[in-house]
Amino acid sequence: MNPRLDGRLDEGSSVPLYHQLRDLIREAIVDGLWKPGDRLPTEDVLCQQYDVSKTTVRQALNSLVIEGRLARKRGKGTFVTEPVIDKGPIQLTSFSEEVRRLGFSPSSRLLKAEEIEASPRIAEALCIEPGDAVFMVERLRLGDGEPMAVQTAYLPASLFPGLLDQDLSTSLYGVLKAVYGVSVESATEVYYPVLLTASQAEELGMPSDKPLGLQAERRSDDENERRVEFACSILRGDRYRISIRLARGGGGPLVGMR
Repeated sequence: MNPRLDGRLDEGSSVPLYHQLRDLIREAIVDGLWKPGDRLPTEDVLCQQYDVSKTTVRQALNSLVIEGRLARKRGKGTFVTEPVIDKGPIQLTSFSEEVRRLGFSPSSRLLKAEEIEASPRIAEALCIEPGDAVFMVERLRLGDGEPMAVQTAYLPASLFPGLLDQDLSTSLYGVLKAVYGVSVESATEVYYPVLLTASQAEELGMPSDKPLGLQAERRSDDENERRVEFACSILRGDRYRISIRLARGGGGPLVGMR
């Protein structure tokens, strides 16, 4: 049985009724009254509960679908989605910091860590010579135990001797700061859509019929503008969303995790 939302709609308010209903539903989701996978009441039920038109109900639900909080399934109804993780505003954070900021518990599973020779592409990204030694660290990144991304980081071996002996299941930036005194202060990050391979979809716990993902490439510098990391991440396309705020005369994009 679907619970009734707390609160009333105020017809005398300057706030449109569909905004009020949208806010009530959003609050119920955030507060856990409805959890991921729960089906919302039908449009007819919501119309009766709040004495509003079907147009008002649809406008409220459409807004939440656009936000990524709800999803419609043809012939089945409207369902609460998994939490959306937004990247924004733009500031340099580690995966762990970003996930904590959004109320999730971050963790990592080390998949592979080894010393390799830099390929021309990796060498260019790290401002070193092809063939130079680099440490490759591949990890499955999780939020509340759910797979979010597969991240592969490349770091110059000459800057971080003994890195492979450290606990790399924790925050990599934390290790660099605590063990080597290196603070990552700036980065350039590029995102683009990709079709996941079957193995990538399996690692991320995604259905094989929805293999869309995002690839993020980050080039990170320390406080001395020295390149210290090149990272490639494959992100779940159903859990990440990039939001951009545009402004005339300056300002930058607000990039955020679905």
